[in-house]
Amino acid sequence: MPSMARAHPSDVSEMRVKLTHETVEFRLSLNLLTLSRIVVVDADHNQRITPQEIAKAVPTAAAWLKKKILVSVNETESDLGDFKGYENVWPKSATQEVTDQEASQRYVDFNFVRPWPAGVLEVWTGFQIFAQVGDQHTVHAIYQQQGQPDLPVEFTQQEPEYLYDTGWDGRAAATQSPKPAKPLPWGAICSIALVMAGGFVIGRRQKAKQRHHHR
Repeated sequence: MPSMARAHPSDVSEMRVKLTHETVEFRLSLNLLTLSRIVVVDADHNQRITPQEIAKAVPTAAAWLKKKILVSVNETESDLGDFKGYENVWPKSATQEVTDQEASQRYVDFNFVRPWPAGVLEVWTGFQIFAQVGDQHTVHAIYQQQGQPDLPVEFTQQEPEYLYDTGWDGRAAATQSPKPAKPLPWGAICSIALVMAGGFVIGRRQKAKQRHHHR
C-alpha cells in the first residue's frame, strides 16, 4: 500500500465512511485546488475564490463525485446516495475569499448518505477520479463501524478499490424494515467489468487487492 508520506498535501483528499446497520454515510473532503480540477470554481478567473463561487460549483461537483466514485452494497450496484450538503471548513469561510496560493489548504466537505434498510453487510468502493485529479492523487479514508476500531485505507490509481466486510448478518434491521427489499434483476447483481482510470480492467466484485473482515 502506498505511503501517505509520498503524496504532496495538495494531492490528498480525505474520506470518512461511517457504517450503521441500515445506512452508509460518506464524507469527502477535497481542497479547492482539487475541486478546481473537477469543476470551474473561480468563475470570473480573478485568482480569488469566493464563498458564492463555491456554492455555485458544489452541485456540479457533487454530481461528478456520485458518477466517479463507484459503490456496491451487499453485491448490489449503488452509488454514494443522497447528497446532504457541503461545508467550507476554514475560519470565516462564509465571508473570506481564498487566493490561489491558499487553495490547496482550504477544504470543502461533501456529505452523502446511502440508506440500506435490508442491512449493510459489506461495502465496496472504487475510485475513477484519477484521470481528472491527477495520477499522484491519494484519498486517505477512514472506515468507522460501531464496536470496531477505525480502519484507515488509502485509495490510489494503483489501488483504486476496497471491500469492507462489516461482519453483520443483516438481521438487526429486520424489525425496522417491514417490507422486504424488492428483488433486483440478475444483471444488476452480476459482476460488471470496469475500466479504471489507471488503464487496467477490474471486476465490480474483485476482492483480491484490498479486503477487511470483522468476523
